[in-house]
Amino acid sequence: PFVGRSGDALDCVLKEIGIKREDVFIDNVVACFTYSKGAKKLRQRDPSPTEVANCRQRLLDTIYQIDPYLIVTLGGVGLKALTGKPGITTNRGRLFTVKIPGFYKMVSYPLIATFHPAYILRNPALVYHRPEAQPKTRDRYIPTYMSPADLFVEDLKVVKDFLQRLDAFYAT
Repeated sequence: PFVGRSGDALDCVLKEIGIKREDVFIDNVVACFTYSKGAKKLRQRDPSPTEVANCRQRLLDTIYQIDPYLIVTLGGVGLKALTGKPGITTNRGRLFTVKIPGFYKMVSYPLIATFHPAYILRNPALVYHRPEAQPKTRDRYIPTYMSPADLFVEDLKVVKDFLQRLDAFYAT
């Protein structure tokens, strides 16, 4: 997963924030590629709900076997498949808990969602209003705007901070 331009973008951001690609496990929600026929070539498309449902158990089994400290979904498909929540734009950067069936009981994992690198590459000029980052001055808010790429980097910095805190916790 994540080869080509999207993989390069992901590698670049991981390197920028100091996370090695070999330290992360990357998987797709759907194990097979989903394509639609475009005008000139096949284009990868989002999987249908049926395709996601058919591959969900494989994804859950993989997560259980890997037993990650943290799950990071890249894009709305992964977010919806694991949490049932649609809308990556409104849910990015938030911490969720995902329950995965284990051998004897449900196992809970923290999850943070962010944009898919392909979305960032397709929408470089887009900006999002961040109401949570508005500084208050003289009883009015000054809006803060960021590109999807900036938000992606910000989200992955939160991931790195989360993992560093977790390491510090287990080190003591």
